Amino acid sequence: MIKKVIFDLDNTLMDWKNEYIFALKNALKYFNKDYDNKKIEELDRALAEFEKYNTRYTNQIFLDYINKR
Repeated sequence: MIKKVIFDLDNTLMDWKNEYIFALKNALKYFNKDYDNKKIEELDRALAEFEKYNTRYTNQIFLDYINKR
């Protein structure tokens, strides 16, 4: 049963960026990919750019985009 829901708008309660990077590193580690912080930041920028210009989002389309970058 959900008792409370916390809504955070624009980092007022929590700096989500650090949590996001932590989750991204763990996801990559799960797939046996160990990247340094610089590569993680590049991947994050690529994802943001991809989402800005692409309306279709499939694993293969995204992987192709990342591999080209």
